[in-house]
Amino acid sequence: MRKKSFYWIAAVVLLIFASSWATCTSYGQDLEKGRVEATALAGLVSGIGTHGSLAGTVGTAVADNVFAFGEFSYIPLGGGTIDAFGFRSGGSAKAYGLNFGAQYLFRKSGSVAPYAGASLGLLHNSVNYSSMLGSTSTTLSTGGTDAYFSLGGGVRYYLREEGWGFKPELTLFAGPNTYIRLGVGIFYQFGR
Repeated sequence: MRKKSFYWIAAVVLLIFASSWATCTSYGQDLEKGRVEATALAGLVSGIGTHGSLAGTVGTAVADNVFAFGEFSYIPLGGGTIDAFGFRSGGSAKAYGLNFGAQYLFRKSGSVAPYAGASLGLLHNSVNYSSMLGSTSTTLSTGGTDAYFSLGGGVRYYLREEGWGFKPELTLFAGPNTYIRLGVGIFYQFGR
């Protein structure tokens, strides 16, 4: 997928989120103080190439409108191997993220509950490369860790089953290599 196409898709999703927020009525909040939410999220990132992404989030409502969370994410950045004429070469790259932040919970309307949030985090990337020609082998590894600030939003869609739902969201990660993530998660709320 080309970068421009991804940004257009992200803009449309953001427009849908914005219209959901504008049409919310004054029903009660979706997440009561003290309840815990766990989310498994899969999506795409763009800006550091286009790659798949997996994340897990756990958090709790610390006030009527504020949800505090921690998130661990994994982004496989690619890899491959070449094996020809007695020469073998290969490498792989990946990134791991750890974020802590908060979301503001807008009023719930029926089974739809929009939110917007911000977080601070670290993204660690690593690259491994190896080659072999005859009996001579070379191995290289490098990596780095950078700080990121993120802004994002989404909508919780509650299912009829108690505590379960889907959560599409869009997040911008601003740092040395700014990127966006468009993802969909499955959440479960429990406790209290």
